[in-house]
Amino acid sequence: TVEIKSDLKVEYNPFYACPDLISFVGNNTTEDSRCWIVDGVLMAFARKDITEYIVPDCVKEIGHYAFRRSRLQKVTLPETLRSIGLWAFTNCFSLKCVTLPASVETIGDACFSCCYALEEIHLSDDMTVIPEMMFSGCDSLKEITLPDKIVRIESMAFSGTALETIQLPDSLQYIGMSAFDATRITEVYIPENVKKIDGGAFTGRFIVRIEVSDRNPSYTDVD
Repeated sequence: TVEIKSDLKVEYNPFYACPDLISFVGNNTTEDSRCWIVDGVLMAFARKDITEYIVPDCVKEIGHYAFRRSRLQKVTLPETLRSIGLWAFTNCFSLKCVTLPASVETIGDACFSCCYALEEIHLSDDMTVIPEMMFSGCDSLKEITLPDKIVRIESMAFSGTALETIQLPDSLQYIGMSAFDATRITEVYIPENVKKIDGGAFTGRFIVRIEVSDRNPSYTDVD
């Protein structure tokens, strides 16, 4: 147990390497003693002996590293949530399912990286960017539906996942370095609005065909 005695805000969760932390008490702690929340920012989560959690409605932002290395299998995020910090759920090895509410506006890099059990993720329809390394190393993730408004897929966003297929939206303009490296994708269709594809975006031994829209002015496919 950690006792919080002030309204101090920290840059990132200082307790993410404490697997036996079971509760917070004192200032800015939740009734169930699991969360330390300051001005709507969930700073840290006491993760021992809990596999499912409903994040309180008062939370507007999940801080950097907040749930890192927790044993959660399922987490429910509130419709009040606007932001998820860097590495917020990284190394949550048992996490299987997540739904991002429509209210989420920003997501930090590597938010769900190395969540090895993650099989199902539902993205907000209003998302425009898939952050760097967002799902890197999620080697149980076989499928995902990208929202129609996605403009950028940043570097290594899906590297090392088990994705077998991917449908890139027509809105897409940029695909970052190694974005789909080491996946199980066999075929890719590049939409007409893609203006830049960085090196190694689709490297991997399963790729057999890349097709480009006839209307794409930047790229063309070659038989």
